[in-house]
Amino acid sequence: MKGEQIKWEITTTGNKVQLLEGHVEIEELYGGFGQGQRILTTHQIAKLHVDDPNDKKQVQEKIKEINRNINNNIILPSGESYFEFGIDIIDLKQVNENHLFSELKKAKIYTQSQIGNANNLYILSEQGYSLLINLMTDSKSKVIYKNVIRDYFKMKEVFLTSDDTQQYMMRLMGIKERKKMCDAIKYYIDRGDLVETKYYHPYASETNFNYKVLFGMTKDEIVNFLGITFKNSNDTLRNYLCYEDVYEIMDIENRISHWQEDGWSYKQIKDRLKELYPNTRQPKLAGKDTTFIKQLLAQG
Repeated sequence: MKGEQIKWEITTTGNKVQLLEGHVEIEELYGGFGQGQRILTTHQIAKLHVDDPNDKKQVQEKIKEINRNINNNIILPSGESYFEFGIDIIDLKQVNENHLFSELKKAKIYTQSQIGNANNLYILSEQGYSLLINLMTDSKSKVIYKNVIRDYFKMKEVFLTSDDTQQYMMRLMGIKERKKMCDAIKYYIDRGDLVETKYYHPYASETNFNYKVLFGMTKDEIVNFLGITFKNSNDTLRNYLCYEDVYEIMDIENRISHWQEDGWSYKQIKDRLKELYPNTRQPKLAGKDTTFIKQLLAQG
């Protein structure tokens, strides 16, 4: 995995990009996750999210916060991936390509001390940045994210069909909703409503409950029914389901997290879901003729 994170050469144009109405200036970076993809370093993101981007102490504290958010959420308590290497994040300290460090130092993206002292040097894709924003608690983050997407990432040359775009957004939003549900399950485990045993594993079992509410099948039964073969350990069932099915799964997960916040017991939640979904239906595959889905399934 470590050697396969970088899928395209990381390059800089030497251009400076003015963001947040000129409040912050960053170097323009491309590559890593694919040809022509704009990317951000944690140092650049930190400068965007502090009051004074010239205050080195503020920036360093924000970098620590960002790294902590990433490191704590690479794998969710359920064992599933949140940030995926090579798709959402790249850790240059794991890749350890000296020629790349030389280029990034020459472009003044990193200093030698930053490279030498850091435990992680994360680079984020647009999707990775979106997932990070979901973890940041300061009130300005959502507004900053919107402006950065508009002023930095919008110039990418991406050719997606309407089906591609729909499925891409479902995948991105689905990761966020899944994390919220995992947080809710962790809450009920900590409270004692759900207790792990030799035969009961809360995250897998409650995910299967959601699938059975919708489709009358567990995850493995759906996989067999649709004839799905996973490509790698990061591949998930949602990468194969149609838009409507993914949307319904997300809706259930969103309901669970909101009901948990409203103080419902887990029994109340399960009883309510059974009431809302009295009838099951067959799951359906997403169309594999969409170019983005082909690319997504080919990624390692």
